[in-house]
Amino acid sequence: MDLDVSVRYRLDPDRVPEIHRNVGPDYLNKIIRPASQAVVRNVIARYSPIERKVESQGNG
Repeated sequence: MDLDVSVRYRLDPDRVPEIHRNVGPDYLNKIIRPASQAVVRNVIARYSPIERKVESQGNG
């Protein structure tokens, strides 16, 4: 199964210095992407393989 997901995020402007200090400028790859992937995995895991197949066939 291939899945493309777009995630919109916004850093809290007040926390930008803290994020850059503690995580660095690569926060997208260190925090945003892994957290987003985990959420998508957890949501998909709620469905059985049959439910996922039926859903994907209905959208296309």
